[in-house]
Order: sequence, then C-alpha cells, then structure tokens
Amino acid sequence: MKDQIDTHSKKISNVEKSINPSKIKGDSNKYKEGLVKKWGKEIENFQAQIDKINNYLKKYDK
Repeated sequence: MKDQIDTHSKKISNVEKSINPSKIKGDSNKYKEGLVKKWGKEIENFQAQIDKINNYLKKYDK
C-alpha cells in the first residue's frame, strides 16, 4: 500500500505525464481535477488501511 501511495503521489505531482490524452472527453482541466481528487481519496484510503493494520498489530502483538 505504501508503494501505491508513492505512485499516486507521483501521479498527482505530474498529472500531465500520468494521463492518456485519448481518454479525455470534454474539458481537460475538469478531467485532470477529477483524477487528482480520485487519486487523493485513494491515498487517504490506503493510509487508513495502513493505520488499521498497524493498530491491529499493536493490539495483538504482545
């Protein structure tokens, strides 16, 4: 999951390089904004999963 966070962070840092122009339908700025929002939410979800796993391990790793 940490690799996915890194991958998504890199995509957000360089959106232009991370998209396929042929997939853009309509306003390219809205398309890019949507991807950044999606990737940001995925980063949040990955981090939440990591936190849950770490909490579980702390609780049961005694």
